Amino acid sequence: MKGQSVDPFAQTRTSRGKIPCSAVVPISNNTPCPLESCTAFRFDPLPPTAISLFSDENTASEDDLDLLGLTMCVSQQQGRIEVFRNALLDFALKSGPLFGTSTVESLFAWSSAALIANLALVLQEFVNGSMPVQASVVLGNLVKRTVSNPRTGATFDLLTISRLVESHYAKEMCGAAFVRREIRGGRINYSFLMCDDLEDGSSVVDLIVASFEQEMSLSDYLLLSRVLEFGEEVDAEAAVRFGLSRTSTAEKSAYEFSSDVDLLSTEQPIDENDLPSLASAVHTLVAAHLQNARVDVFAADEKTGHLSFGNYLSWLWYDFSCKLDVARIGYCARCRKPFSLVGHRGIDRRFCSEACKTAAKNERSRRRRDALRQDFLSGDDVTILAHRYFEQDTPSTGQAKVRRDLESWPALKHTVDDAIEQEGWHAQLLMRCRKEGLNIQKLLTVKRREQLKQMAQQRH
Repeated sequence: MKGQSVDPFAQTRTSRGKIPCSAVVPISNNTPCPLESCTAFRFDPLPPTAISLFSDENTASEDDLDLLGLTMCVSQQQGRIEVFRNALLDFALKSGPLFGTSTVESLFAWSSAALIANLALVLQEFVNGSMPVQASVVLGNLVKRTVSNPRTGATFDLLTISRLVESHYAKEMCGAAFVRREIRGGRINYSFLMCDDLEDGSSVVDLIVASFEQEMSLSDYLLLSRVLEFGEEVDAEAAVRFGLSRTSTAEKSAYEFSSDVDLLSTEQPIDENDLPSLASAVHTLVAAHLQNARVDVFAADEKTGHLSFGNYLSWLWYDFSCKLDVARIGYCARCRKPFSLVGHRGIDRRFCSEACKTAAKNERSRRRRDALRQDFLSGDDVTILAHRYFEQDTPSTGQAKVRRDLESWPALKHTVDDAIEQEGWHAQLLMRCRKEGLNIQKLLTVKRREQLKQMAQQRH
């Protein structure tokens, strides 16, 4: 049809939006390069004649993929965002293109998709109660404000959060604006998802949830629009979605907000009363990613039913929406990488792998050992050190461990040698080590041991 572009993957795209590929190559300036310096992934799609082979061999691996896996490719804690390129590439090797419009997809777009997925997951963890809402500071710029009319006492709440993402992904997600309304927790939540393009090819995506006790009137919305500087495009979308019109005969505002009133806006801590608004934020992100899904009653998939998805990212969000109540992740206490806690019971895991668990244990041991050694040089004796650092052991066992850590310390060996050089064999440090029960032979250099041996022979 005139005005419509041809889908280059129409013959190979599955109902889940997946485009089967034979390979994924990290590239920079269209040239293959090491992963650490790449700026994009280039996908090699399978030809239509090979699709039957793909379907037979890869169904199981496709079922293993979900949005939680994509979230584990990034970490965001206290406003610090980290992207794990190896994890993104591993995911790409199984998923194929996320956006499905080209064989080349930028690393920034992939990182952005993972970042927004991670945001939705963390918000859902608050809603599920698997993470205390007081921990919302991990998200960085999630802010709650209560706006009030001092003349009437009427109030509404605003939850806002923003993220810097790749501009094409932002447009794919929300266009000029994506708005939504739902009733949760006895309140009416109006959600707004908007993007503001920057000159460097990135966009700031703002997610706003305005929570009212009663329906907004046209005047309420217009005031909200002015306060938040929505712009004409958002206003036009809201008019359609919320049934608001400048020519409509809207009911009188229940809030009596108007331009002649100086509204008060105060920042508030996020608490359990905000869980419905957080849920609305998650639902808005899900709905925004499902805009290209369509119903095909003559197509059927065990998981998708009669839905067909325009790209694989959309399918991942749909799959996520079907299991919101179990969404849960943890962050490795050592490397900060996220890992899935879906189905996990008992004591919470602290590490993403046994390797990280072992490494963390070794690091703790090294820190304890280094502190113990410094305390010894500061004057603490073996008995005190054993009680301080090996409290769980018996006194004799703890003291033996202290002596072992001191005897294997090269710096102490050098210090003892310097002391002998300056003070002779009656050096204070040497006498102290002998008094504390340390094996003096282990603290002497080869040269000093030979000297000691010669001195013993001369005495005999």
